[in-house]
Amino acid sequence: MKGTIVCLIGGVVLAGGLGAMTRTPPQEAPPTAVAAPSALPDGAGREMTQRVCGQCHSVGMFATQRHTQDEWNGVISRMIAKGMTAPEDDLYEISDYLAENLGKAGVAQDG
Repeated sequence: MKGTIVCLIGGVVLAGGLGAMTRTPPQEAPPTAVAAPSALPDGAGREMTQRVCGQCHSVGMFATQRHTQDEWNGVISRMIAKGMTAPEDDLYEISDYLAENLGKAGVAQDG
């Protein structure tokens, strides 16, 4: 008897929860001001950056970001910690490309 009451109460709670979920109108996604570009700007290191960084995600994921050279190096270090692999020379080329083409405007870059 006690088990039957628990099951009935659980069923009522579950049914009430599902009913509440279906009554909520679907929310629209917020509009985006600018779509992320699918390609990176032209420049030395572009193809290398697309090839290495594109192994795990689209370039659109970072193409709108702006960082100093040191900040891009930090991003690259975090990606290495997550499993990205590339020869050291390629990583320097990527870092230079990102700093040159996706750097912060008006911020001194390391050279």
